[in-house]
Amino acid sequence: MEIVFLWPFAILAFLLPIFVRLYFKPVDSAQSQLALCVPFFNAIQSKNTSFFSFFPNIISVLCWGACLAFTIALMRPASFGSPIYIPSKARQMMLVLDVSVSMNRQDFIWNNRRSTRLNAVQKIAQDFILSRKGDAVGLTIFGTQPYLYTPLTLDTQTASLMLSEIGAGMAGSETAMGDALALALKQMKEIKSDEKVIILLSDGNANAGIIHPEEIIEPAKNNQIKIYTVGLGSDDVFGSTSIDEALLQKIALQTNGRYFRVKTTADLQKMYDEINKIEPIEIDGAVIRPQTELFWIPLCVSMILFLIALLLKERIE
Repeated sequence: MEIVFLWPFAILAFLLPIFVRLYFKPVDSAQSQLALCVPFFNAIQSKNTSFFSFFPNIISVLCWGACLAFTIALMRPASFGSPIYIPSKARQMMLVLDVSVSMNRQDFIWNNRRSTRLNAVQKIAQDFILSRKGDAVGLTIFGTQPYLYTPLTLDTQTASLMLSEIGAGMAGSETAMGDALALALKQMKEIKSDEKVIILLSDGNANAGIIHPEEIIEPAKNNQIKIYTVGLGSDDVFGSTSIDEALLQKIALQTNGRYFRVKTTADLQKMYDEINKIEPIEIDGAVIRPQTELFWIPLCVSMILFLIALLLKERIE
């Protein structure tokens, strides 16, 4: 946090009372004594030796302190937070993630140890989300039922954290791929943006739900939404897979997206790198710094000091 004065020239206001004090000299003390003769002056002077005799000096200090605090308030102190980058145009990017029970299969390697498909996706997708500064990122999960897990948000930190808390099987054991795509499409079609992207990650066939994935193609095209599809998981010992690659390829091809076959953690990282290249983060935009006005603090101090000086003046009189 950085504190600056927005109106530094206002410090000249503090010089005004100093100028007045120097230019208009006080009445000479010797002449003032001739103005009035008080026969009981010695008695009054003895009374002033109490604590209250110090009040005039205290009042003077308080008044000068109040003037200084008021001048600081006029200079408009303000604090500035960390810079926030606002791109000229942001992408709306929805990750549609299969979290069926099959995502618990341990056929990926992470840090030289076996990892589930879901865990590998979480680890790498978190970095991907954090890298999309300026983009709105959301998360839809599906199993037997689809759920909007994280609405589209510019807070990539929170979206990444939410992704890390997903568990396989939490949405059911089957794969309602079409319903999940429909839910993601519903969230995005009302948004006014030319850059809308869905990234579908699944390790199985569409075997649940009431909407077939192919039914999403036309609505996606009409709303200028690209769909990138990802087939997750290694082949079995016979070289076959449960993934409907033909369907995923069709969805990607007809929505101007791209299909990725991911068998290893390296493939998964490469896939996200490719998407970052195809859908680059905007570099043209504005940078703003949150500004918080602080003038009220010295202003309050000034008012308090003036009030104390006034009360002391009334007490001495």
